[in-house]
Amino acid sequence: MIGVTNDSKIVNGVQHKQCSKCKRFKRLDEFYKFGRGAFGVMSICKECIKQYELGRREIRQKRCNDRYKNDPEYRERKKQKSREWNKAHPEQSKEWRKNHLERFRAYQREYKREYQRKHQREYQKEWKRTHPEHLNKYRKKSIKQDS
Repeated sequence: MIGVTNDSKIVNGVQHKQCSKCKRFKRLDEFYKFGRGAFGVMSICKECIKQYELGRREIRQKRCNDRYKNDPEYRERKKQKSREWNKAHPEQSKEWRKNHLERFRAYQREYKREYQRKHQREYQKEWKRTHPEHLNKYRKKSIKQDS
């Protein structure tokens, strides 16, 4: 039987160990296995490790997003890798698009709406420049109605 130390105790015949992060006593199966650790488990419980990893993932994701936005070389490399993967795995790529279609469409709608809102005056000027025949037609109608 495993002995009792200052960071462990036995409750109802079950060995418990104290997590070095949250300081709570938990059963040994609530820790990841680690051969060199005390009792053959890590010193930090699974729950604390998961919280730590989620925080690290958010930091890494933010760093990657910033780099993607600000570094054109990095952005092009990522796009090229994505294209290559899609060519090499057409079935998985097709399945992913099918499963995420609504999310993708919602993102496109929002992006288009926001882009148009930001560039509305430019759109109007460009449209007027490229469609003078329509403008003349509308002007003629409004002049006839006024008289």
